[in-house]
Amino acid sequence: MLFPYMLVIYLTFPSRQVKHIMMLAKLILLFLVTTLVEFALMFWIGSIIGLWATIGVIIVTSVIGGAMARTQGAMIWFRIQQELMQGRLPGDAMIEGLLILMGGCLLVTPGFLTDFIGFATLIPISRGWMRRQVKNFFKGRLKVVQESQQPFMFFGSGFPPGGMASPGAQNDSDVIDTDDWEER
Repeated sequence: MLFPYMLVIYLTFPSRQVKHIMMLAKLILLFLVTTLVEFALMFWIGSIIGLWATIGVIIVTSVIGGAMARTQGAMIWFRIQQELMQGRLPGDAMIEGLLILMGGCLLVTPGFLTDFIGFATLIPISRGWMRRQVKNFFKGRLKVVQESQQPFMFFGSGFPPGGMASPGAQNDSDVIDTDDWEER
């Protein structure tokens, strides 16, 4: 049933726009399926333990999850600061911080499936597995480019981070430092 619509999209739009449209369609489908599964789980669990107990469990998991996200987030923030003070880039800690943020958002969302995934992101053992999966995902999409003497890495946009420097770009001698400038 969905195939004729996908064919129209492929024939109507350029390939780059098709990728964006298909990603949007996948996200919409993901949100719809997640919502339907959450409602089905809530009704099923509600029929077993009752309405008020189901509401209570959802509220308690949100409160406990919020507290866990706060403590785990503080620990990761401390780890990021330590790694920066030691002169290292906190790559793993940044990914774990992102996972904790995502887990906290999922725990605030009412539902049992999102609570399960949210708690999984807050437990260090499962978070380590998720961190490795995220790193593997981005390793496959990372390009290394050698230009002059300095290599730099960027994702598939075709330009390094910050864009390409224009031919008339300013150098340090053209910069005016306003911190030392006295108001007249």
